[in-house]
Amino acid sequence: PVKDTQPPVITPKAESVTVTIGNKPAAADVVSSVADPVDGALEAANAEPEARGKKAGEEVFYDKGWYVVGMPESTDKTGSYKITVTACDRHGYKATKDVELKVVDPLEGVTLTPKGEAIEYAKEPVDPAGLVTCSVEGAKVEADKLDVSSVGKKSVTFKVSKENSTHEVACEFTVHDTKKPVITPASDAVTISLGNTPKATDVVKSVVDAVDGALELVEMAPQSRGTKVGEEVFYDKGWYMVEGIKDATKVGSYKATVTAYDKHGNQETKEIAFKVADPLEGVTLTPKTDVLEYSSKPVDPVTLVTCSDANAKVEASAL
Repeated sequence: PVKDTQPPVITPKAESVTVTIGNKPAAADVVSSVADPVDGALEAANAEPEARGKKAGEEVFYDKGWYVVGMPESTDKTGSYKITVTACDRHGYKATKDVELKVVDPLEGVTLTPKGEAIEYAKEPVDPAGLVTCSVEGAKVEADKLDVSSVGKKSVTFKVSKENSTHEVACEFTVHDTKKPVITPASDAVTISLGNTPKATDVVKSVVDAVDGALELVEMAPQSRGTKVGEEVFYDKGWYMVEGIKDATKVGSYKATVTAYDKHGNQETKEIAFKVADPLEGVTLTPKTDVLEYSSKPVDPVTLVTCSDANAKVEASAL
């Protein structure tokens, strides 16, 4: 009798296959070929088909040869698993081959590196995901908004995910305030009329910090609470003072010195030039008439002239 006793030959693509957590390889990633000396190339099947014959070697045991790639039930954890390839020709002769399956974590050893040492103090929270660089390319990095409205150390827990893997990675940031207050003069050319007592608001329009807002005008510098600029509470609140205006009692050019501190101790100083001017300098009175009519009654001479300064007060004794 003619018999078929040679089992199929299984040729794997490699001795081991590597996938990431939660994934399984396709049959084509495991098997290079499965061939029977008589039946030729066998086809992959999802499961072992039902046999037609009663024993191996019968003329028709299966309609055709097949092979099945047996995967582990779960690949949710890293480690080494076994893939068993089972092949059978149409006459029922089987062969098996084991291939190692390595399951790895795509985020193993992942790190997040801050892009800068510190974050600038600001009113609105920021997205910390844009502040770090991930060591694993293609990973998704997420975190809640980071409150930067106060200075100091801030810890952020990031969620890093790729494929079926998720890790939590903590990073620490420092929120600092390096922006100085902005001093704005009252005008491009500050002029104060002689006789008026100069005030801070005559020379300064505003002193504003980017986060603290408008600073408070004080007569004397308050006592600082911190020991270095940038501490969380260096002053209870931002302030500014104006020096050099009390002695501006005569016509002339002067300079006011404005010193401003925000609450974190950032200082700005600005000199603002101003003039004290005589508002009646060069004033003239023009007679409305050259001749007055002889009369037994005196007249008010104020009514007889026009002042070059319409807002000036003109007075004189009766004529």
